[in-house]
Order: sequence, then structure tokens, then C-alpha cells
Amino acid sequence: MDDFAPGKEFPPATEETWLEKARASLRGRGVDSLTRITPEDLHIPPVLARSTPLPQPPRPAPLVRGRGWAVMQRLDLPDAEAARKQVREDLKGGADGLVAVLQDAPLAGGFGLTPEELSIILEEAEPDVVPLRLDCGPEWPAASERVLSLCSERHLDLSLLRLRIAADPFCGPAINHDGANRDATAAALERLARDGLPLRGLLAADTRLFHAAGCGDAQELALAAAAFVDILRMLEERGFAPQKVASCVMWIMTADTDQFMTIARLRAARLLHARSLEAAGLPFSPLELHAESAWRMMTRLDVHVNMLRITSAAFAAGVGGADAVTLLPFTTALGLPDAFARRMARNAQIIALEEAGLDRVRDPAAGSHFVDTLTLDLAKRAWEIFRDIERRGGLLAALASGFVTDMIAEVAQRRAGDIATRRIPLTGVSEYPDLHEELPEVLTPAPVQETRTPAGGLRPQRLSEPFERLRDAASAFRAREGRLPRALLAVAGSPHDPRITWTRNLLAAGGIEILSGAPEDCDPAETPLAVLCGSDDDYRERGVQMLEALRGRGVRAVWIAGKGSGLPVDRELHAGMNVLDALREAHAVLEVPS
Repeated sequence: MDDFAPGKEFPPATEETWLEKARASLRGRGVDSLTRITPEDLHIPPVLARSTPLPQPPRPAPLVRGRGWAVMQRLDLPDAEAARKQVREDLKGGADGLVAVLQDAPLAGGFGLTPEELSIILEEAEPDVVPLRLDCGPEWPAASERVLSLCSERHLDLSLLRLRIAADPFCGPAINHDGANRDATAAALERLARDGLPLRGLLAADTRLFHAAGCGDAQELALAAAAFVDILRMLEERGFAPQKVASCVMWIMTADTDQFMTIARLRAARLLHARSLEAAGLPFSPLELHAESAWRMMTRLDVHVNMLRITSAAFAAGVGGADAVTLLPFTTALGLPDAFARRMARNAQIIALEEAGLDRVRDPAAGSHFVDTLTLDLAKRAWEIFRDIERRGGLLAALASGFVTDMIAEVAQRRAGDIATRRIPLTGVSEYPDLHEELPEVLTPAPVQETRTPAGGLRPQRLSEPFERLRDAASAFRAREGRLPRALLAVAGSPHDPRITWTRNLLAAGGIEILSGAPEDCDPAETPLAVLCGSDDDYRERGVQMLEALRGRGVRAVWIAGKGSGLPVDRELHAGMNVLDALREAHAVLEVPS
């Protein structure tokens, strides 16, 4: 055992060795084919190397002693007594703090707390003991004053409050495309400071609305930095010392299912914050960084997959160094979540903390060549975008001119194309859908949201919505006809051909059931759409015969699974195609109203 040295029997691994092995396995394709290109045109090669670890700026003291990040629970139930019960359950069930979502918050989803419920939360939560963050919309000055008034009525020491007002001066301009009232913002801050409220977390550079509207990872970082700097500028004009203002601004960002990108983005946020302070000539102060699972990744279909999504987001947020994490319950897109869904949102974090111990190492991603390089690349790209926003007069001016909306729309459109072609798969929605799933209960179904926004305004949109609209149309068809729309799967060869499963899943993404059978058994009264499915050899041997049989039976549209068969079909179904376009065309053939 004296000469035991783990790994000594293996030759040293080098990038050149890896490249040689990769080229041999790619069968003629270049190694560049493994490079991932994001919707922002950020190129991520398969292997990233950095010679030295990327240091992270110091973090503030933890919000909760003994934990790397605080488990925050979202509260948005507009019912006083039910809200009181939720607060008790959340705190007893392991939540460290609460996020009070007011009705005018940009992502309230038609729900949110009234002033009465906010009073209840303050009674139950004890804001001098329990961390509490407000999630307000444009009416944050009134909400903050009400909170302070309630605290004064209870004779709480305002200097000891663990309250984060988290006022976002830019949510109004982002939604309504109007100007932020700089004087009103500064005057409100002045009143709050005069009342003795701790300044930390008074204002927020909040990117959740931008992310929900489709922004990219580097864009989200740039918008956070632009909001931070514009807040400094806005209040300096009213005589506030930038150094004092800088210490009272927190950042609220998103965490989604792209784990490594989320980790790198949150780590890059601290780099950009430090760089912004340096560029402004201000001394360093630690950034308080909150993360919330992304609204746009949540689905209304196969919603239990959302548990995996929020778990991935919790992991990434914790490893990425968030000081507080809020997870949306897995049924959020359906409506107000019940106690079970809320418990799962807490437990995803508690397991990560108590069982996985993700917070036992400060910056666990440090030293990973991949994460360090990706962090630095994101920070550099974000700084370029930030400077572009600054050249246009800052975030408020860039919002007013429509620059931010156009910038986000360009990236969102590219991502939408990747979703339509399933280059970005949505499990349970565009891939592996379940046509007969039973959706879980919610306390109150989500109201139908207005899809129109003022010209130039941002509209939150979940990634799955285009597919969900097709499924909704299919469900409405079933309610009228007693069955889902159907297509015939005309099997040309083996019943185990992988194209059969692939085609079933593709059509099911649009709510279309499959009837399997021979062309001669096809009844046009059952369906006017048939799909030939088999191997290329099957098509050469039987394709023409099957096509003639289907046409002879009066089938209106014949499609084929595969590409380049040479048969005179109406559409080819293949990997990389625009699935949404194909499903919309199928609905038209099957006479499914949109």
C-alpha cells in the first residue's frame, strides 16, 4: 500500500488528446459542431479552460445565521384569514422569510395581497425577526408607507426591521412605456430614510420582468447593472450621496433550468456590481443578491415536471451564490397553489440545504474551468450591452426610446424559433406530452390574462404558451365532438420503428390522438389526415402503394415521417422542422378552430 497513488495508472489528460478522441467519434463532423450557440449568439464550446480560478467579490453577512441562503416563501393569496394560515404554515414548515406579493406587482398573475392581507402578514411574521421582502409594482411608495405605519402602530423599532422594500422604479416604464417619476422616487426614499428605516434593500435592480419578457442571460445582467447605475444617478440628482445609495440597492434576478448558465449568471452579477462601483468611483460594498425561479419556464401542462424545473433552479441559485431564493410553486401557471405545492417549493430548497449541504462551501463552482470561463464571458458580454444602454442615456431613456424592448424582442424571437423546432425541448409539452393527464387542484384558477400591452411595453410570456394554445384548441374540440382530433398513423413496416413513437409524440404536442392501421382500413369520416410511418426501405418498397391506397380512400392530406422519400406527399415530418407550423397546419386539416 505504500506506493498506492490513485490515478497514476492513467495517462495525463490534455485538450489535444480530447480533441483527437472527439474528431474520431464525430465521423467527419468538426469539433465546432459541438459548440452551443445561445439565442444571444454567445458561443459555448464543448470544453472550456481557464488557467487560474476566477475570484468572487465578498458577499454580505447571511440573512439567516447558519445558512448559506435564506429560504423565502412567496405570499400572494388575497384572503385575510387564509393568508394568516399560510404564513404560519410556511414558517413552521421551514421557510426563513417571506415575499409579500402585492396586487400591482408585475408578475402577480392576477392575484396578490391587498393592504388588509399585508397587515395580517406583518402581525404573523414579526418583521423584526423574520426577513420580509415586498414585491411591489409602480405603487411601491404607498405600500412602503403603509408597512412603516403598521410597524409604528405595533411600536416596532424601525432600525431593527429585517424588511426589504425592494422598490423597482423601472417596472412602470417597462410595462406601460411611460417615464419613471424621478422626483417621486427620490422623495419617497427621503421620507423612508427620515422615518429611520434601514436602507439595505430599500431599492432593487429587479430583472424578473425583463426575463419573463424573453431577455437573454447577458441582457439580464446588463439590465441589472443599468438599473443599479440609473438609480444612483436618479438619487444623486436629488442630493443623495451615491455611496449611501449604492449600499441600499439589492439585485433580484432569475434562476431557471439551465443550471450552468444560471450559476455563471449569478456569479457574474457580483462581478458586474463590483465593476459598476469601480467605474463610478465608489468604494466596494457587498451586493445582496436575491434569486427567484423563472416565471417563463413554468408550464400549464404536465405540471409535475415543474418540480424538476424549480429544483434545478434552486440548485443553480444556491451554487451561484444567491443570498435568498424564492421558488414558484409547481402549479403557479394554473392558479393559486395549494398547501402541497407550496410545501414542495420550500422542500426543494430545504433538501438542497439540509441534505445536500450545498451551502457548506462558499462559491462551490470556483475552480471549474467551464463555469469560470462562462462567468467571465457572460460578464464581458453584459458589460458591452450595459455600455450601449448608457450611451443612450441610461435605462430609463433606453426604455422610453424602445431600445430595451427591441433588444429583448430580438433574442426572444430567436428563442421562440428554437422552441418551435424543439431545439429547446419542453418536457411534457413539446416532448413526451400526456394527452390524458389529470391536472392537480389549485385554490383559484388563474384568470385569463390580457395579452395586449402598450406600444413599446414588455409582456411576460411563458415559453410553453404557443404549444398550450394548440392543446387548448384540441380540448375545446373534444368538449364539442366528444373526442380529441385524430390522425391515422399508416405503418409501412415494423410496428416497433422508432419513427412511430417520434410521430406520436410530435402530434400529441398539438393535442392530436393517433389511430393506427392499414391504409385500406382508413375511414375519412374518422380523420382526413394520415401519416405514413416506416423506414426508408419501407417507403421504397411500399410507399407508392400505400399512398395510392390512402388517396383512394379519400384522405385529404397525407404526410410522411422522414425526409427525402421522394413520394408526392403533402408534408414531411422530420427533426429540426418547425413543429408549431406543422401542428397548426394539422389543426387546419382536422378543422380544429384556433
